[in-house]
Amino acid sequence: AITGYTADIETVAGTMPAHDVEATVTYNVNSYTLTIHYVYADNTTAAPDHIETVAFGATYSVESPVLDGYTADQLVVAGTMPAEDVIVTVRYTENSTPPTTYTITASAGNGGSINPNGTITVNEHDDQSFSIRPNDGYRIERVLVDNEDATANVVNGLYTFRNVTANHTIAVTFEEESTNTYTIIASAGPNGTINPNGVIYVNERANQAFRFTPENGYRIASVTVDGNDVMDEVVDYSYTFYDVRADHTIYVTFTDSNAVDEYTAGSMSIYPNPNNGMFSIDFNRIYGDATYQLIDARGAVVETRDINVMDGDTMKFNHNLRPGSYFVRIITADKVYVEQIVV
Repeated sequence: AITGYTADIETVAGTMPAHDVEATVTYNVNSYTLTIHYVYADNTTAAPDHIETVAFGATYSVESPVLDGYTADQLVVAGTMPAEDVIVTVRYTENSTPPTTYTITASAGNGGSINPNGTITVNEHDDQSFSIRPNDGYRIERVLVDNEDATANVVNGLYTFRNVTANHTIAVTFEEESTNTYTIIASAGPNGTINPNGVIYVNERANQAFRFTPENGYRIASVTVDGNDVMDEVVDYSYTFYDVRADHTIYVTFTDSNAVDEYTAGSMSIYPNPNNGMFSIDFNRIYGDATYQLIDARGAVVETRDINVMDGDTMKFNHNLRPGSYFVRIITADKVYVEQIVV
């Protein structure tokens, strides 16, 4: 038995005559089958099988088919044929798509730094933060993002581009810190406090907040800054001066929570009351164009809208409100009507 070959005479047999005997056995090389399967990662067929017969000891070399969007784990199946059939599986893996990238060009003027600096490559939909640090004696003057002022969006020295889907620029300038200070004179009427109170010294371009606290049973009636009404700018019982560059005054007054001041109550019915912010108003002896206002317990206007009212009309209102007391105010040409509601 010779591996890879077959004898033409498997057994030399006979009866010995009266002379020498000579026999020749010829060995022929065997052939075997080479089978190549082409499949995707999920074992489904990617291309037809390659099948051929190869003689024992012969070499073979078969290039794998080229499939658009896929790469074979064996570009060429090659070898020497053994004394048996050969089965090879070539697997195709889908090519990964290179991520889309964008650039953000960052620069900083004298007096500080931005990090990273220069042109940064960012993958699509990624976030990219930049750290902005003024040198000693300097502060951030302006942050321009795509030539638009974004200084207010810098938080703790960081500006972040979120979900990047375009190229951007960010440029920072710095200025020397000023030693100038300004005064804000704060005072409050009876039945409440303002904090801080009195003469407050504020560095140039700094922010200064003031908090108002009515006594029990009272609400904010008015807040004036430099003699101008700023009730619309009062948030959560506080008012903030931003980027101070001048002297100011602030004065707050308080009034009884149940007071309607000079306004006339009546001529309208609100129900349900208490409610969850959704209520109806029945109007009685109120006519024509009017202004509807919703006011919270501190006196801040939550919403204002123009309405037109006829005697006997019913209007529905729906607000997303925090629990508490509110006032509904209807202002007509000659009267103001106020009713309290509880949410």
